[in-house]
Amino acid sequence: MEPGADLGPLVTRDAKKRVEDLIAKGEEEGAELILDGRGIVVPGYENGNFIGPTIIHNVKVYYNVDASLWAVPRKGPPRFPTDGRI
Repeated sequence: MEPGADLGPLVTRDAKKRVEDLIAKGEEEGAELILDGRGIVVPGYENGNFIGPTIIHNVKVYYNVDASLWAVPRKGPPRFPTDGRI
């Protein structure tokens, strides 16, 4: 990540859990987790709803995730490269 980059928390604990569950589901179904932003702790905000940068590779549309991995907003984590580039 670029020095000085500013990332904020997800809006609620439920939103954080949903993203964490999506990451886990993709990984369980064979996608490759290259960078895992789960479990990040931001000093001074230890109870915040933060998920760090996450990269998931080889997400296939046939994974049984009900297209949930594709429904995550593009402005925040996670990102899903599908064309073989990282």
